[in-house]
Amino acid sequence: PLFRAVLDAKYASGAIFTLYFEILLFVVLVFCFARVASLDVLGFSKWFAAEKVVEVVVAFLVIAYFSVREVLQMAAARRLEMAAPNIYSYRSHKDNTIFSLLDGRRIRGFEPNKLYVVDYDLEGLAFYTHCIPRCFVLFAVGLVLSPVLLVISALSCAGFQLNVPSWCGITSDDFENGPESRPAGLATAPVEPDWPYTLEDLAEDWVICPILHDPFTFLGLARSWRRDYWNWFDVAFLASAWAAFAIASGSQLSEDLAVVTTIFLGVKLCSLVRYTNESFARFILMIEKIVYDLRVFVVFFLIILLVFAF
Repeated sequence: PLFRAVLDAKYASGAIFTLYFEILLFVVLVFCFARVASLDVLGFSKWFAAEKVVEVVVAFLVIAYFSVREVLQMAAARRLEMAAPNIYSYRSHKDNTIFSLLDGRRIRGFEPNKLYVVDYDLEGLAFYTHCIPRCFVLFAVGLVLSPVLLVISALSCAGFQLNVPSWCGITSDDFENGPESRPAGLATAPVEPDWPYTLEDLAEDWVICPILHDPFTFLGLARSWRRDYWNWFDVAFLASAWAAFAIASGSQLSEDLAVVTTIFLGVKLCSLVRYTNESFARFILMIEKIVYDLRVFVVFFLIILLVFAF
């Protein structure tokens, strides 16, 4: 944990301009929220006639920047994870042979030396807990895309082959043979897929393979992103800020929403401050560890409060 705190502080020195720029935008957002809340909740007078309109517009621009940044971060984490997706295999109980959900398919990839991690240890209950959510997501996606799939199937039965359009940027150069080396425990994708690249191949690369790897990753929530609780605080901060300023733009901001937004603004401030200095990073990390160690006591304390509340 201490090493992570040091890394957080050292990372800030490499992107110090972006960090300070985001802190400046956050200060502007806090100022706009403070003024809007003081006008709607506390009943303060305006500095000029169009003050609230200007503050709401500026706040929307700042929140849009943080929202786009969060979406790009999610996309980058997903792309990094899908560079080496897990292709799980299972052992047949009848003849003790290994088979995979992708048997009969050629695993394709845009990278010529794309790696796939193979796991042969899923048996019994682990098999069903692994397959059920993936099959459910596959069914849901197939149901949503059923009109398109029906048209593609009908055209395929009629003898028409639908290829990926050239404007998608996928060319035969993307499938050149890669190195022959294969690290231990990893399996490489076939290096000579058939050309042209069809829509079925596109669906396998962008839908089937990501869902079999991890349904949440397919939906955009990469494992590294969703396991960092600071990202969930960022989502809560963005949701509360969007809601607060959207309501303030059309009517009066409520006291409850103002309190919730203030809390998440404070959490976001702690998230930004921990990158500015090593001392701040160590202090916030200490608070994180204390809260984590008190989790059992907090749950038990909440149970007691709920019991005596009735």
